[in-house]
Amino acid sequence: MRTIYKIAKTELQVLFYSPIAWMIIIIFTFQASMQFSVFFEGMIKYQSMLGRGFSGLTASTFSGVEGLFTKILFFLYLYIPLLTMGLMSREYSSGSIKLLYNSPITNTQIILGKYLSTMIYAFVLIVILFVFVVFAGMNIAHFDWGLCLSGLLGIYLLICVYAAIGLFMSSITSYQLVAALCTLSVLAILNYVRNLWQNIDFVRELTYWLSISGRAQKFIEGLICSEDVLYFLILIVSFLALTIIQLQAARQKSRRIVTWSKFLILFSGVLLLGYFTSRPKLMFFYDATQTKSMSLVEDTRDLLSRLEGGMTITTYGNVLADDFGYIGSGYIKEDMAVNLMPYVRFKPEIKMKYVYYYPESADMQEVLFNVDFRNENIDKILPSNKLDIPIDSFAEGINIIRVFERENGQKEVLPTYNDANKFPNETDYYVMFRNFLEKRPKVGFVTGLGERSMTKRAERDYRVFVREKSFRYSLINSGLDPVEISLDEVVSPDINIVILADIRGKMTEQAKANLRHYIDRGGNLLVMLKPQTSEDMKGELEKLGVKVVPGCLVSPNDRTTPDVIYAGSLGGSAFRLEGMLQECMQYEMVIAGIGCCGMEYSTDKGFEVIPLFATVNERVWNEVETTNFMDDTVRLNLAAGEVEKVYVTGLSLYRKVEDREQKIVVYGNADYFSNTGMGFKAAEGVSNLEAMQATVHWLTDGYTPVELVRPPFPDEWIDITRQNSKWVSIAFMGIYPGILLLIALGLWFRRRGK
Repeated sequence: MRTIYKIAKTELQVLFYSPIAWMIIIIFTFQASMQFSVFFEGMIKYQSMLGRGFSGLTASTFSGVEGLFTKILFFLYLYIPLLTMGLMSREYSSGSIKLLYNSPITNTQIILGKYLSTMIYAFVLIVILFVFVVFAGMNIAHFDWGLCLSGLLGIYLLICVYAAIGLFMSSITSYQLVAALCTLSVLAILNYVRNLWQNIDFVRELTYWLSISGRAQKFIEGLICSEDVLYFLILIVSFLALTIIQLQAARQKSRRIVTWSKFLILFSGVLLLGYFTSRPKLMFFYDATQTKSMSLVEDTRDLLSRLEGGMTITTYGNVLADDFGYIGSGYIKEDMAVNLMPYVRFKPEIKMKYVYYYPESADMQEVLFNVDFRNENIDKILPSNKLDIPIDSFAEGINIIRVFERENGQKEVLPTYNDANKFPNETDYYVMFRNFLEKRPKVGFVTGLGERSMTKRAERDYRVFVREKSFRYSLINSGLDPVEISLDEVVSPDINIVILADIRGKMTEQAKANLRHYIDRGGNLLVMLKPQTSEDMKGELEKLGVKVVPGCLVSPNDRTTPDVIYAGSLGGSAFRLEGMLQECMQYEMVIAGIGCCGMEYSTDKGFEVIPLFATVNERVWNEVETTNFMDDTVRLNLAAGEVEKVYVTGLSLYRKVEDREQKIVVYGNADYFSNTGMGFKAAEGVSNLEAMQATVHWLTDGYTPVELVRPPFPDEWIDITRQNSKWVSIAFMGIYPGILLLIALGLWFRRRGK
């Protein structure tokens, strides 16, 4: 060990007396300073202008897209080859390697001594970065030290791997430039090897593990994984061993076949270790962030712990679909790592399978073209009629489906969604896991009375809101079980909510009695109206204290037809609500739709009534004469009973029934939640979707939509004023690299003096 230390000390003296080492340090410091100063000053200015802080300042400053550590990774690989290119090449070109061969020093001591010097140099670079961390920690309240220390560890291990590779490349040539270029080539190969042979199952595991891309980024984001730590250590030891073998071969003039055999045996051992260390059951994780932001929330982890036994996730993909590329054989490992590993981490016995198919009626020439274009194996792709997919993917318009199957035979389906994010998020997984353990609450959608349909895709119907699998926020995707019911029969006791969507048919006495019986027993109710809603339905509402104003609300304007009405939330009266509905009512929310009726209410029917939404247009009245709003002109006619005022368009009613609270919501526009209403874009700020979610959340007593709450990031304020922010750039872009430059010049003059 003493010999290794002496070699490292000698190497460091040579290194720090050379201009290249100090040039790397100064340029590295200046680049880091520039990145840190620009971002940090920008945050101070924004903070000053807005008068508030930014949640998660530590992550933004160091691990965000523009963060210091993230940016460091983009140019770090350029420095290390310059540092390591002369470690052994210099010995070859100067002839001093013969002295080493004739000295009582082993090859292992030579290599470890030289490598130790690069590790110490790498530590100097980490110390330079640590100065930024200390400065930020002193000026950001509740600074996340764990996140930054994890990031520094990842960067240090990455530099050490780069150095081990550079040392090996330096040992195979006497030309320093060639050694540097070879090092860059190997780093490029390690970055892109994950894209090679991904359509071969076992080979995919090895080539993906070999890739160095993204390894350090996990540390920077605050997640330390045993697989990544062992990856860095295995590569370091492997390249050091390769260097020792190479030096031994040169020293003993061994035959090339012997040397290459040793290389091959070592490489095989590396792949074997890589395969086993990447098995989920052998992986360990540590979330270094102070809020555990790199882990699932506690509620999700608890659900996973309750799902005893094994589980298989089968991903089905349509090879003809545009989004097939997300889960094609070339991206399976990427899909696993990004979308599934957060859950496999807490339930490592999960097994994963990928099945590819094409529509039974598809043109085979098109199938073959796509299969060849995507580099897939045609023998592994089946027609859709040969598969047992739990949902009709073609009818639903879904091309990627995941089926979760437990050992006990339970199955649940998670599709991709028709939105920008496409794949399920943690909330969607939580709902799916909960469905394994809890019975879905039933929602009864009344049929047979001229109502909107929950299965049709017409503009006025409710398929998107109720049962569209490709719509992330539909009732069926939110953990509810929507079923069609008839009021000609008594509402089943297991129905939790009844939906009456624009009832236009005549209600029989039996239907009225069954509805009344359901209400009297304390059932929750969602009623959506239109001016054309049947008088029978309006009459039933009057028994609850809700009177529908005759006519259609109108508001003449230059942008839309007059029957487009905007209603704003009434936050002042929402304090007696709870959960998501109260939260939504506390800020300005606007909902909109075509053809709205106003409502009046009384509180003498046993319910406490809270108005939720009221019209926000300047002039609104209930038009009772005009019906063709596209061609005719509306005029206020007081004599006809038209009244200009603010109209309530959304009401909540509740009362105590035995040991529970009964909840009823009535909306004056059935198009708020229709297929069209879910995407209403007539004006900025329209929140029909949010209002729908809040309503369902309140009616289900907070059961759904699920609110997975993470602890807030406490680091949200920088204790530097805008006036003093200029000193950040001066200190880091001027003084900091300047001090290092003076130290370098001092050592250089000292060397010349000697």
